[in-house]
Amino acid sequence: MLDLSKPLGQHEGLIFYGDHEQVDLVYYFPDEVKLAPQEEVPGFYEMNLSVFSEGDVETGGSML
Repeated sequence: MLDLSKPLGQHEGLIFYGDHEQVDLVYYFPDEVKLAPQEEVPGFYEMNLSVFSEGDVETGGSML
C-alpha cells in the first residue's frame, strides 16, 4: 500500500513514494496535478486516471 510518510524524492516533475511493506515497490505521481479544460464545454474540466497493474511487459505495437 502506498505510504505517503515515505517520500523518496522528486525528479523531473515526478514525486516518488515507497510502499508500507515492500521495500522494492515504488509509486510515482506528477508533483503537480492539473485539470484540463474542455474546449467544447467552457467551465468544465477533464481528469484522466491511469491505473497500472502487475503483469507481463509487452513491447512494440502500432498507431491506428
